[in-house]
Amino acid sequence: MVIAVLGVFIFLSFIRSDRILDKYSHHKDFAVVGETMKANLDFIKKNPNNDSAYYSLGQGFFGLQGYDDAIWALKEAIRISPNTYYYWSFLGKAYQAKKDYPSARDAYIKTLEFEPNKPLNYTQLAWLYYFRLEPEKDKAFETLQKGFEKFPADKDILFDITRYYMYDQNKKEFLKYAPKYIKIDPKNEAINKKYQEWKK
Repeated sequence: MVIAVLGVFIFLSFIRSDRILDKYSHHKDFAVVGETMKANLDFIKKNPNNDSAYYSLGQGFFGLQGYDDAIWALKEAIRISPNTYYYWSFLGKAYQAKKDYPSARDAYIKTLEFEPNKPLNYTQLAWLYYFRLEPEKDKAFETLQKGFEKFPADKDILFDITRYYMYDQNKKEFLKYAPKYIKIDPKNEAINKKYQEWKK
């Protein structure tokens, strides 16, 4: 039964894939990526469980601003290889481009779950919390603090946590992180200026 359902699902995916490029043929960037995308679709027809082909296809759709189709392709990649963190990360990026921020958040959470050893996975989730999910803004700091514990000298994590506290006018927390950030990037004028002002 499961195999039969999966077969129907793949068949319907192929029907969609045969028609899917037509709507992008007039896009200004189609000449650049169209052949690669067609090659991916042809490859998928012969190798329906090749997650990397779906991932590449999703990147192509994203480049053509076809975010719904990118999400479809990326979900196919994830269906085949659910623990691949960068599939989840790109899915989050596609949702974010669509302004579906709760779905982007969920994808970025999965990204971090499957790969907690990359600083970017903390900063992209924190950015979304801080700038796009106002009711959950405090989770940006929780995410960055976890990242800081793991990567205490990472420039991007320190920059984000320092500037978000600066934006929030949280002097106490800003003064905790600013010296650490300035040590790594002493030329940042905005943070240096605010540090000199608030440490008095």
